[in-house]
Amino acid sequence: MAQIDNRVSLGNIISLGATLLTGAGMAAALFVWGGRLSERADSFDRSILQMQAAISGHETRLRQMEQLSARQDERLLLILDAVRKIEAKIDRGGP
Repeated sequence: MAQIDNRVSLGNIISLGATLLTGAGMAAALFVWGGRLSERADSFDRSILQMQAAISGHETRLRQMEQLSARQDERLLLILDAVRKIEAKIDRGGP
């Protein structure tokens, strides 16, 4: 059966210190990683809000363009109607 040496030596102290230092380093790395992850999430949130504002502006402009197009269609129909009336008068030979 193996025996455990229960004496404290300089090597044991250094090994324990290195283990604690490694653990502390890993904990610090996790905190830094979490902070960066939070910063990226905040950045994505800001980007999404900017995109939503841009989309809202584009929707407004699109509606305006649709209304303008509808008005132009109405004007074109009035012009075509006037041209037909003129053609009809010409065909009849009237003034």
